[in-house]
Amino acid sequence: FRLDETLALYRSITAPLLAVEADGDSLTTWWKGRYTLADYHERLKSVRDVRVEAIADAGHMLHHDQPAQVAALIEAFIQPRVRVS
Repeated sequence: FRLDETLALYRSITAPLLAVEADGDSLTTWWKGRYTLADYHERLKSVRDVRVEAIADAGHMLHHDQPAQVAALIEAFIQPRVRVS
């Protein structure tokens, strides 16, 4: 849906981006093959500075399924970027 606009928005992102996903591919099932995890990853290539991490043993609500793992990924992602003046 409006792929050109979406990719333009992705290209305009200047902040580092952390994309956290479950290790399984539920997108293909949900979208019945019209949109896949591979499509999502291809679109993310438009983001200048993106890091993709997968969480094992988690589904769509990965922050509920594996909260400690999600928190650790977020903390590790932001920690090196924190600047003390």
